[in-house]
Amino acid sequence: MINPEIKLNYNYGYKWFEKENVLAKGLAIDDSGKSYQKESLAEYFMGINNLEDLKVQLHKITGHFAVIIKTSDLVFAVSDRGRSIPLYFRTDRGKIEISDSGFVLGDSQNLKSEFDDYSFQEYLAAGHVTQNRTLLKNVVQVGAGEIAIVNNEKVEIVEYFRFLPTSENADSLETSAAKFVDVLDKDYKNLINVLNGRTVVIPLSAGYDSRSIASMLKRQGYQNVICYSFGQDGSPEMLTSQKVAKTLGYRWFFIETTPESVKDFTVSDDFLRFVEFAANVGSFYIMQDFFAVRKMRSEKLIPDDSVFMPGHSGDTLGGSNFSELFLGEESGVEMINKIIKHRYNLNVVSGEFLKSAQQKLENQYEVKYKPAIWFDYWCMKEWNPKMFANGVRVYEYFGYTYWLPLWGKHPLTFFANLPLEYRISKELYESTLEDRIFEPLGINFTPDRRFLLSHSVSVFQRIKNFAKQLLPKSYIYRKYRYDPISAKLYTGVMFEDMKKKGIKINYIGTNSVKAQWYIRFLENKR
Repeated sequence: MINPEIKLNYNYGYKWFEKENVLAKGLAIDDSGKSYQKESLAEYFMGINNLEDLKVQLHKITGHFAVIIKTSDLVFAVSDRGRSIPLYFRTDRGKIEISDSGFVLGDSQNLKSEFDDYSFQEYLAAGHVTQNRTLLKNVVQVGAGEIAIVNNEKVEIVEYFRFLPTSENADSLETSAAKFVDVLDKDYKNLINVLNGRTVVIPLSAGYDSRSIASMLKRQGYQNVICYSFGQDGSPEMLTSQKVAKTLGYRWFFIETTPESVKDFTVSDDFLRFVEFAANVGSFYIMQDFFAVRKMRSEKLIPDDSVFMPGHSGDTLGGSNFSELFLGEESGVEMINKIIKHRYNLNVVSGEFLKSAQQKLENQYEVKYKPAIWFDYWCMKEWNPKMFANGVRVYEYFGYTYWLPLWGKHPLTFFANLPLEYRISKELYESTLEDRIFEPLGINFTPDRRFLLSHSVSVFQRIKNFAKQLLPKSYIYRKYRYDPISAKLYTGVMFEDMKKKGIKINYIGTNSVKAQWYIRFLENKR
């Protein structure tokens, strides 16, 4: 009989519930629209004692959840398709330990002894740790779409979902667009039934992802919606957000990020607890709206049972990875080189590490898939869940639940099987939203570029003037880079915090500072 030691540490937002041999957290919806949360989510997985039955149940639902199932001879630890709720385990101390906190599984007496040098380099370079590794040598994480099967002898990791094509698709662009709208309509109809009138809160930017959420809720007749923007007052992001919300008839407010709002935040207990929770020994901590959500909570600007709906990773589904990097005909070697160049570029790391990272990617690459397709799979498996989708931690930390409409089973399956040519330039994603969703609602417009263009011209001229002086890239970034969400403001505080402590740091970009700050946070934790 397996008797794992289960240590569940976090009950922010979604809560853990136990029913007989099942522990579950989150929210799931099946294809009929029935929802499972709290005790009913645990009940949904009761009676399962083998892998195949577990896979059947998982394929029937979409959502954000983590599940631990104890049987007579096995333990299953399950992560949803986007690793929304991380799970960790270790088996090297004469027992099986499972937790939702990597720190809880670390050596509390000497955490530094467990630091993994390779993973530290990877975190500095990429902002997250790949595969099932963490920043601690013997602490292992369950990845997106994975099941960890644990017995007394070994741990086996299997994938039940992969963002890869499973069928041939010869549909025309017009037919595919109609099917995409149908996927959205069905998902939002089910979602609205689950919401049951609760307030939806949308961090509404100038982009298409968050706008699609606001517009689909409007299209389905849902009125209890609050939109907000944050960062730099008067930016195109703010102005377009305001215009979209006003046109849709939704309440909107703006929370400016000011020097006063970020003053000394790096030494506050509130922020330090958030970082430990959000980064959790291997993920990136997205904190761009930390200050805005903190204000909403403290000033009671939104109801306590609000559901946050950010547009995380919609453009990736649509094909932004290809738009940025790929033409679609690259070789496997070129694909891996692009991952190294564009996904391991936050900070300068050793050439020896980069060679090792490249070798690991070569070992992972499955040559039966086109390199562009496998690159997208890698991003949806590693980069997006551990970087951008992990941004939901900020809502959870302040006690709110969340839902990522663009990370559901049906959108993922639809885009994974879409012909590559429809995704290379985000053609289907953007044209469908523009023509079939935004235009009928009167919100098919681009950001007001006057501010952005004047800023860009000014930046270009200043950079040109200084070019002969060979200013460091870091200086140009800090001084002139367009910054609508005021990321330079709070990372500047982090930079100065480390500088005061005598820590040398490179300011290549805002994410580079956050990665370096977190590594120093870990090194000084014990």
